[in-house]
Amino acid sequence: LGHDAKVELKVYDLRGVEVATLYEGEVSEGELKEVEFRPENLAKGIYYARLTTNTGENMVRKLIFK
Repeated sequence: LGHDAKVELKVYDLRGVEVATLYEGEVSEGELKEVEFRPENLAKGIYYARLTTNTGENMVRKLIFK
């Protein structure tokens, strides 16, 4: 991010149900955060990771577990 922000990184299934929260908190400009996600308890399928900030930015990535 190019600025300080409050950030949420969550994982959702295809129905839009939240299955995991990977990070909730503050991130400073230029700061890198590393999160670990272990989907062992999730069924095989397609999931989406959504990064949302308090400034309205939103990024979605598709995750496929086989």
